[in-house]
Amino acid sequence: MKVVLNWGASLPPEPFAGEEGEALQDRIRCVWARLLLAEGTLPSGEETREAEVSVSFVDPNSMAELNRTYRQVEGPTDVLSFPLWEEEGRFCPPPWEVLPLGDVVICPDQVQPQEGGGSKERQMLLVLHHGFLHLLGWDHDTPQKEQDMWELQERMVSDTLEGNFASWAHS
Repeated sequence: MKVVLNWGASLPPEPFAGEEGEALQDRIRCVWARLLLAEGTLPSGEETREAEVSVSFVDPNSMAELNRTYRQVEGPTDVLSFPLWEEEGRFCPPPWEVLPLGDVVICPDQVQPQEGGGSKERQMLLVLHHGFLHLLGWDHDTPQKEQDMWELQERMVSDTLEGNFASWAHS
């Protein structure tokens, strides 16, 4: 499966820019493709050969406006996702060969390394993978769902940084 990252109208910031950023983007696409190919991610019988994700980077004012408009929450946040194929909290894509998944919007100014959480690069990957999981219907509205999502996104970050593309299992 091929995963296409569309960077929206803005150029990607560090760590996604430049030669090293291109290599990082390749690893992101590999991790996402492995997750999409994992049993249970796409409905059985799907003939999807390509998935597309649009990623935009915005300033804090733009993110605050999006957050207020779509979540009725004041102020900026680090990442918002706008899935195309979610029905009642479930990922329900059509059987298309080329499948647009939705949009992930990141405010780099709001992405700060957490205490003991590693570098800015790691946090940028974390919010990007977090946004991607929301496109696939993942949520963190219960303690168990939160734990499952946090574990998977941490695994995705580690595998992206380490270039580990072993088989994936969807839980």
